Amino acid sequence: MNYRSSDTRRPPQTGRASFCMLIYVNTNLDKNLLKIDKKVLNFNIASGMIEKIKENNRKVSPEWRNDMRKETVAVITKYLLDIMFFAGIAVTVTLPWLVKLVTAYFHFEDFEGRYVEIVSIYFVLGILAVLILGELRKMFRTVLKNDCFVRENVVSLQRMGTYSFIIAAVCLLRSVLYTTAAMLVLVLVFVIAGLFSKVLAFVFDEAVDYKIENDLTI
Repeated sequence: MNYRSSDTRRPPQTGRASFCMLIYVNTNLDKNLLKIDKKVLNFNIASGMIEKIKENNRKVSPEWRNDMRKETVAVITKYLLDIMFFAGIAVTVTLPWLVKLVTAYFHFEDFEGRYVEIVSIYFVLGILAVLILGELRKMFRTVLKNDCFVRENVVSLQRMGTYSFIIAAVCLLRSVLYTTAAMLVLVLVFVIAGLFSKVLAFVFDEAVDYKIENDLTI
């Protein structure tokens, strides 16, 4: 149907509606494309970060990994020493009650007539063991500080050797009163530990002297 220019009636709205619909569709399409582009961009950024992390892991030197392992072992050892030290103090303090409890629970009739001897001997052994652990904790602090060749460690090793010899002597005395194979083994173990500590103390002493001379030379 043709409309003349003089016709005052308005044309149908079909063309205008189609045009608006087209604009609406294009707008939504652009928004969806922008969302997809953002997701792709985020994915590319995440992939790039993962690749960088993998590349950095490949660049980590074996020396660094070894240092990390040593540090982990050192921290674990420190906590073990702390636990053993405080547990040793608790056991030594409560030894008179623990001996009674163990004797009653396991029905050790032989211990009933030797209660004073057993408590006295194991109390001395407990104190000496706690002193050894205390010296080990002192030495380990210097290891964590990367400064283990110091005079304090020489003194600690000498003390540990002396404490080990005293433990061996007490165990030998107990073997005279009440002989067991386990106690004889303990005597041998602590004699070896005492000798090892004394020898290591001399080695540390020489190392400290060498370190001091080297520092003075530099």
